[in-house]
Amino acid sequence: MSTDTTTIYISEDGKVRGIYNDQFVDTYKQLDLTISRATNIEFDNARQKWVGVDLSNNQEIAVSTTRQGAIEQELAYLENKFKGTTTLNQ
Repeated sequence: MSTDTTTIYISEDGKVRGIYNDQFVDTYKQLDLTISRATNIEFDNARQKWVGVDLSNNQEIAVSTTRQGAIEQELAYLENKFKGTTTLNQ
């Protein structure tokens, strides 16, 4: 997912999801937004790797020797998780 665009995912149950960036908030600042963290990336001292976790189910979604690598895996995971929903690119 490009950081130059905002993609909003609308699921069949009407929930709207997106990957946070400042453009997203600026575009939709007039709306009543609820923003919650979907994932978390932290350095695992024992493994000496950056590890990403989906907070909804504690599933490990990324492991990398670099934080950037873990972030890239995290974004790919979220895109796949949101597939099958309607998308609106801003």
